[in-house]
Amino acid sequence: MLQLAGSGSRIVMGETVVLDIALLAPTKVQAEHLLARIRQVGNIEHARFFALGMDESWPEKYFHEVHWLPNGNAALPRQSLASLAAIVHIHQCRLPHRELHSGFRHYIWDSSKQMAGFWASLYRARGNPAIPGLDWNSYTNWSPGLRVGRSLHAHGTNLAEAVESLSARLHDNPCRAAVQALLIIEAGCPVTFGGYVDALERLGRVTGAEVIPTGWQEVQGSGCGLWLSWFEPCIERTFERIN
Repeated sequence: MLQLAGSGSRIVMGETVVLDIALLAPTKVQAEHLLARIRQVGNIEHARFFALGMDESWPEKYFHEVHWLPNGNAALPRQSLASLAAIVHIHQCRLPHRELHSGFRHYIWDSSKQMAGFWASLYRARGNPAIPGLDWNSYTNWSPGLRVGRSLHAHGTNLAEAVESLSARLHDNPCRAAVQALLIIEAGCPVTFGGYVDALERLGRVTGAEVIPTGWQEVQGSGCGLWLSWFEPCIERTFERIN
């Protein structure tokens, strides 16, 4: 389970860890395309990204996280992924997963733009957290099981408007049997403690899940953005991870 921590929590191992994150696709060009989208979102501290393709050799290193970005129904290189990183993310855009593997984290996105926006925001919050909530150590050790991750984004001129917009989107795209939901607050405007608490309570009622917040702040930003991510049951066949 994801856990709550005090303000400014981040993964610490003596000193702040710089995360090595691999983006792996059938071709390096495809991985570079997603990396360019991620970098467009903004500065991400304490993270190094590596665009890798199945059509080339890879650096001999073990990453903190790896993202597999299939092109259509490309075969999943399970053994390669398991040997690359401790945390493995498997992505699909608009297509269902043909199989789920325990130990991996699976997601379905509406578009590559949505996928890039979410991960850029999450890694930005991880590198320089400004919103109290998520214990990043629990994120590292957490497993959603054989479920599929989905996300929604909303924006408003302030936090209350962003929550209202997100709540409306959840009415049409409800969380199905979600136990927890991760909330990223993109604070381009002042956020009060009262507004923060009201947002968590409101979204907890709408989702029926425990809402775990994190986020970042931009002094010269415009308005407030919210990402909500959760894992829900999937009816696809399931397979055990190859060790």
